[in-house]
Amino acid sequence: MKNPTLRRLSRLLLCLLLLGVSSLPAWAVTRAELLGRVLETLRVSQIPSGGLPPDVPPDHPFAGSLRTAVATGRIPGGLPFDPDRPPSREEALDLALRGLGLGVERDLLARLRAPASGDASLPAPTVTETLDPPLPGELGQASADPLGDEQVPKLLDWVALCPGRLVWEARTSEVGAELLLHREGVGGAPEEGFVLQIDATSLEDGGAAVTASAESLGLHPQVVPTPTGPVVQIGPFPTSQAALDVAAQHPEWPQANCVTLQAQVSPALFYAAARVNMGRYALRVPFAEASGGFGRLALSQFAERSDPRPLVAMNGGFFAGNRPIGSLVLEGLPGGKAYGGRSALGWTERGDLFFGDGTSRVAIQASGTRLEVTRFNTPPDAHGLALYIPQICPQPKGLGDALLLRVEGGVVAAAGGSDTVPTALSGTTFLVAARGRSRAFLERLQTGDPVEIRTEWAFPAFEGCSGVLQAGPLLLEGGRDHRNPEGFARTLTDRRHPRTVVGIDGSALVFLVVDGRSTLHSRGTTLEETRALARRLGLVTALNLDGGGSTQLIWKGVTVNRPSDGRERPLPYALLAVPR
Repeated sequence: MKNPTLRRLSRLLLCLLLLGVSSLPAWAVTRAELLGRVLETLRVSQIPSGGLPPDVPPDHPFAGSLRTAVATGRIPGGLPFDPDRPPSREEALDLALRGLGLGVERDLLARLRAPASGDASLPAPTVTETLDPPLPGELGQASADPLGDEQVPKLLDWVALCPGRLVWEARTSEVGAELLLHREGVGGAPEEGFVLQIDATSLEDGGAAVTASAESLGLHPQVVPTPTGPVVQIGPFPTSQAALDVAAQHPEWPQANCVTLQAQVSPALFYAAARVNMGRYALRVPFAEASGGFGRLALSQFAERSDPRPLVAMNGGFFAGNRPIGSLVLEGLPGGKAYGGRSALGWTERGDLFFGDGTSRVAIQASGTRLEVTRFNTPPDAHGLALYIPQICPQPKGLGDALLLRVEGGVVAAAGGSDTVPTALSGTTFLVAARGRSRAFLERLQTGDPVEIRTEWAFPAFEGCSGVLQAGPLLLEGGRDHRNPEGFARTLTDRRHPRTVVGIDGSALVFLVVDGRSTLHSRGTTLEETRALARRLGLVTALNLDGGGSTQLIWKGVTVNRPSDGRERPLPYALLAVPR
């Protein structure tokens, strides 16, 4: 082109064209594509079958990624996802966190920071305030601005760093107490899948109806022996969410627990620890009352019914059916039969704490004679003596032909059969019931005679305690490792499970829960790993309590961990820290 005027004009047109192109909006990544790229960065294998969010068609280009995210619990399957909308920076970070398996922590922090209003919304960057590796630059700032194309590689580069070094922590406090939340590692899908387990011993037919129901669905049930008795095992399922979804569709399967077929070595671990000053808080152990016997309640129900409301609520010791296992003392009255050799926690009303051997023998003493109690809060056997206390069984029933002794203020208030002796209990009033050879002991007592409960402890410090709770095994004692398994099977001690621990760090009581049975959220710990964690948190003495699906910790009305059953497991009793 030799004409200089035309040359200048063409250059001008080219500049205007380039300027116009540069001012056009970039083709933004969609929510579905971004989540898919996050999962791809994390090398998450796609799951070929499963549910989708209701607004995602099966032929959507990223249906496979969204199906995988739903099946692994990264996003809920029952809520709209809006897959084709470009995300804001805040939404993009939220999707990245959920892809990393931090959705539980994100939602938990929201509930803790806005419990009164019930507002579960929380900017995703708030979750990353204490996250390592730290977010790069502007990605860590809450913003409703669209995610730019230049920011996508930065976000994915950060995601790629997380599997080897992810650590998240958050703390919150009240007067005299502090809560620590901790999550580390990025989990994945298990190699062998998940199964549902149902305790066959709690079913009248031994699990026959559950087995038949599962067989009709093609779910391959089988009865499997365990250290605590046979269980009906249903599955396998590819994910824990798939197993829990099936359990939710079959309420006739009582207490179906989701567990991994094999203990998976996942990098993901979550735990929560509440540290409580016993000068400001007191321990309480409420029981679930049923008609004339033991019942069960969700831990949240125990917390809601408590007056005053507890700062901390946690599951307690072991139980079978609806009955506690081991020594138990409530407000100075014994309420459980010792399980010999297992350790216990004891406390006084002023907040002194003791840990030691919970072996005990309980006897009724009157008129110079002592007779050992053989049962607690349940009718005596053919020749035995039973003790009922108001803290556990305020309305005894089913006493039949037993001879009863009602004791108020330390003396006999009434004696006779259930048709003549008032059985309703409150305060320090207790009831003694006898059959067979034990009846002669009660028959010699008259109204006004003094009656005393005498408890002999293997650990003398428990004699002055108003409360004692036996569980075990003890993990740490006075800063030293305590390695006596106390009769527990290796399936409980050496495999990874959710764990519940109570201990002291020298100046305060510590409630600790470790989540497990989820390769995405938390793998659980062996007892040896639990001991090491307790030591890392500064505990000098630590006692293992009931774990597994019972593991749950509530702080100010909010469950701060994820029970492995996918829901609260009803419990016969709870351990509460209430304001003094």
